This record gives sequence, structure tokens and C-alpha cells, in this order.
Amino acid sequence: MLKKIRVVLSVVFLLLFAFIFVDFKHVLPESWVYFITRLQLTPAVLSVLVFGGFAVVSMIFLVLLTIIFGRVYCSTLCPLGALQDVFTRIFKPRKKERRFKYSKPNNWLRYSILAITVLLFVAGNSLLLNLLDPYSNFGKIFSNLFRPVYMWVNNQIAALYENTYKVIPVEIKGYRWLAVSYAALFLLIIAAMSAWRGRLFCNTICPVGAMLSLFSRKSFFRIQLDKEKCNSCGLCALQCKAECIDAVNRTVDMSRCVGCFNCLSACRSQGVHFSIAGKKRMPEKIVSHDHKRRYLLGGMLAILTLIPGVRLLSAEQKHQQRGKGRGRGNHHEPVPVVREHPLSPPGSISHEHFTSLCTACHLCINACPKQVLVPAFMEYGLKGMMQPRLDYSVSFCNYECVVCSQVCPTGAILRVNNEEKKQIQIGIAHFVRRNCVVITDKTDCGACAEHCPTQAVRMVQHRNGLFVPEVNDEICVGCGACEHACPTDPKAIYVDGNPIHKKAEMPQTEAIKKEIDFNDFPF
Repeated sequence: MLKKIRVVLSVVFLLLFAFIFVDFKHVLPESWVYFITRLQLTPAVLSVLVFGGFAVVSMIFLVLLTIIFGRVYCSTLCPLGALQDVFTRIFKPRKKERRFKYSKPNNWLRYSILAITVLLFVAGNSLLLNLLDPYSNFGKIFSNLFRPVYMWVNNQIAALYENTYKVIPVEIKGYRWLAVSYAALFLLIIAAMSAWRGRLFCNTICPVGAMLSLFSRKSFFRIQLDKEKCNSCGLCALQCKAECIDAVNRTVDMSRCVGCFNCLSACRSQGVHFSIAGKKRMPEKIVSHDHKRRYLLGGMLAILTLIPGVRLLSAEQKHQQRGKGRGRGNHHEPVPVVREHPLSPPGSISHEHFTSLCTACHLCINACPKQVLVPAFMEYGLKGMMQPRLDYSVSFCNYECVVCSQVCPTGAILRVNNEEKKQIQIGIAHFVRRNCVVITDKTDCGACAEHCPTQAVRMVQHRNGLFVPEVNDEICVGCGACEHACPTDPKAIYVDGNPIHKKAEMPQTEAIKKEIDFNDFPF
């Protein structure tokens, strides 16, 4: 019965989280998504640092759940764990008995990864958490691989039935090769590891699994082998995908047991049971690893030293490129646009705050109605790889939208309302005269000013009855509507991000344009 309950719960949570990350129609309210994602350990722990409140309750619940019942979180609540079970089931051997067998724990490896992950996070670098957190990787897989497929199927149905069933076609955009490649590679690795050794990822690489193992090894309820009834046949070990049952010595490594309960139904002698731990416990061996600790500390120091120094382009190189573009030469030669800083979502406060708390789960990318959020490459540096940034070549940030701040589970993007968001200046628009068609082609344009929701961009007199844009830095919020509308390449107007978000002045009420429609835009 325990196994059946576990299977039902794991399937429910797998489908629920899968739907959250592919739901481009936003069927589930943001408040529901906010609540559901707090059932994942990493978002719960990180959001405690920012929000408190319900996040504290969620974290305490998950820790107590592990202390009482062991790592049932890994077998029921974790969607990546359920996905591994799916691959284990698909690639099972033809024989009735499974090929799993007891293996010694790789404690030095999993706890080293956990220690490095924690140390990097404390130092303000969440790169390793981005790459290894199970919830975030599940989000990357479904957002970057399955969501486009879901949208494509929606478009095929819309074309087939011509909107008879209110199926509206959507544009698929904003995907980056790095995020898609990483998601595909991680999915293949997880599938291979699950087919080969079951929950190998959970017990050797996953930092969440390693953290929970610290609580589960002394759990109140646990899988136990009855010394009298167990005949050491090994059937339970053959079914244990965590490879933690030592049938010869009749012991179970509860730090690795994920609570799948497969062993209960496998035993023919009723020698395996899930019950309250006995008073007498086997003493655990403490092995000295002084030389491994030295290597570990040396490796951590090397990582902490190297990571801050990695950049795609140094600030000096960027200035040199910009200087070359603005140097002497042909008056009509276009100027390449080189941003000093990327654009982080409204509510993220600053690049430092954002990159230190974001786990790159891509939930905000999926939730963004305009699809302006895309995975970053090296715009934030190595530590911010695959974290969301705004790309105005794809779309623009809607002046009235706060969806990304409502769904962020870690506090990397703080919750803001519409009025607060309208004064968050994530960047400032800059006008490049030599790229503007008014200057180069001596023709009217004004697309940037036409689509600016705050009228921070307005047209001023140039010559011969022509007008060029002028930017009011005080009321510009950096939404990118002007850049997205600009027909030139490279852009004649672009938005450079603010490393620390500022507060913009409120524009005149009559100047605000609440709706921007690019469907009839001529360029």
C-alpha cells in the first residue's frame, strides 16, 4: 500500500510540475504556482532568506518530513526524481529481476559537491546550484525542450480546426541554443544514469539529496531488515534503485534510501518492513579522509579564485569596441551596439541580488506573456549562465505586466504590483544618431516614440521638417518597446541595463500608453 501511495503522489507531482513549465496559456493562477513551487526544497530554502512567512513553514515541513519518514521527498515531491523513475521503468531489463545491487556510498563525492555548492552560494555565486539543483534542471528540460513541442502541437490544432475550439496559435520565440543544448544533454545524462544505476544522480551528485541525507540517516521511520525473518536472499537489493540495501549484513543505508518502498513487495519472507527505528543501532564507522579534505579545500579555493575572473568580454574591451564604432570615418557608417550591462527582470533589485538567488529554473521565462525573457549566456558572467535576461530583439517588457515577479520561487525577483513596477528603472534607452533612418535616409520614422508607453522617448526638431528621438532619462523605465520597434540594424535606439535598479519618475498620466500593439507595425 505504501508503494501504491508513493507512485500516485509521484505521478501527480510529476504531471503538475510538467504542466507548470509548459503552460504557455497560464491556466494556473500565479498564486497557485507560487504555493506549489514552495514544495521544492531549494526554492523553499532560498526564499526564506528573502520572504520568510510561508517559505519558513514550507522549509520546516520538508525537513520534518525527512526526519520522520526519511527521504520520501525524493520519491514523491521531487519531479526530477519521478522522471528518473520513468526512465528506470522504460529501460528495465527483460528479466523479471532487476540488475541493481548493493554498492558502497560515495560519501566523499556527494558531500564534497554539497560543500562546494554551499560555499559558492555563500560567496554570492549560484552557478553550481543552477547546474545541479533537481527542481531547476527539471524546469530547464521542460521549458526548453517540451514547451516548444507543446506550443507547436497547439499551433497545428489551431490550423487544423481554424479556431473552432478556441485554440489560438502562438509564436514560438526566445529560445537559445545554449539552454536547449544543456537541457538535452542533462536529459540524456539523467536517462543513462537512471537506466544504469537507478538513483545514482540522487546519491552522488545532487546537492539536495546530499543535504536531505544528513537528516534521513537518523529518521524516525525507516526501512529495516528483520534479523530473524530475513534469509539474505537479496531480492530486496535487486529492487532497490538507490542500491542501499546490504542483504548480506542485513543493513540499510538510510542516508541513500529514497523511500520508494519497492523492497517491501519484493521480499518473500516478510523480512523487510518500514517501521519505527529500534533503540539499538549499528555504530557507524568514521573514516578519516584528511588527504581528501586537503584536495577538496584546494579545489574550492581554485574555483572561488577563477570564477569571478571569467568574462565573455572585459569592460575595457567593450569600451574599445564602442570607441571604434564612434571613431572617425564614414558619417553614415553604422555604429555597433554594445551594452555595458544586461537587463535583469523588474523586481530583481540588482544584478548581484538576482544572480545570487536565481537557480535558473526558467519558470519566469515560461510565464512571461511577451516571451522577452531568455536564458543568458555570459552576460552576467559565468555565475549567471542560463539565468533569465531581457532580450529586446525578441520582444519587449509590457508596461502593465508583473507576472515574472509573481511566480519566482526563490526571491531572486521580488513580488511587485503594477504601480511599483511602473517606476522600476531596469535600464535607460540610448539614441545612436548615425544608425537612425532619419539621419541616414532623411526620411520620417518615429517608431520608437510612437511605442514608448511613458513617452520618455519623444521626437524633437532636426532639420528640413524632420524629427529625431530624444530620451528623458528621468521617466524611462527601460522596457525596450522603443528598441523592439526600431527598424534599423544595428538599432538606432537601445536599452542599456542598470546593474542596480533605480526609481523612475512617474510620467504625465495622459502620456501613458497602456497597450502597445505591434501587429500593424509597418517595418
